[in-house]
Amino acid sequence: MSGFIDNTNDIDAAEIAAEYRTPHQGVSAKSNSNVAWNDYRKMTPRANQSANVITTAGSQTLQAQDFGGTAGFTSASTTYSTGSAKGATTVTISGVFTANAYAHINTGSGASNAQGKFGLGNQGGTSGISLANVASFPSGCTLTGYGVRASGGLGGGTFFIITDGSNGATNWTTLYHRALYPNGQLGIGNQTFYNLTSTFNRSDMTYITSGVFAGQEVWQMSVGGFSGTTGPILTYPFTVEFA
Repeated sequence: MSGFIDNTNDIDAAEIAAEYRTPHQGVSAKSNSNVAWNDYRKMTPRANQSANVITTAGSQTLQAQDFGGTAGFTSASTTYSTGSAKGATTVTISGVFTANAYAHINTGSGASNAQGKFGLGNQGGTSGISLANVASFPSGCTLTGYGVRASGGLGGGTFFIITDGSNGATNWTTLYHRALYPNGQLGIGNQTFYNLTSTFNRSDMTYITSGVFAGQEVWQMSVGGFSGTTGPILTYPFTVEFA
């Protein structure tokens, strides 16, 4: 595909297969001829229009709108150092960014590196993804950056959402972010963790337009560390929904 699925009630199997690809991480393509909505119950940011925190039951209820306004992404990480060799600080940028979005948030790497894929698997590319017909984003708006910049050893960082051409601070209200673990779950020791949907409110983020590289618009917030806010899980592929 890759792009946000139309936010309508007549979403068809071809759209779902094109964007979500093969469950449960969207790594490879899936034939349109054998798509069932329930195959993707562990991948949608919301189920039955509710925050899809844990989905294990095969009878999980889904609606067409659960796929509408959603898209998948493949995250990547870049690490660099700032400062002198003796007092250097390691900075890690995780998520998906065009070269322009990366240029805004890097803090001294001297580089503008596109990273990640604006799509699942090998689709999507690195030039951003259209936000037309998503939430209240206008035609011509593109998502150019989505991820976290973290530095030092305290685990804190800044979560960024960066757009190009949105022309307004109120284009969305709520963001749903869903991590896609292998097979929909992750085992650590004796514990099993299921795909987690995190919810972020625009009202909790700071909106910035001045001093932003290439005229982009930025929403940002402190996450991890002492902020008390858990950032999005970016170690795995993920799906998002702007509402």
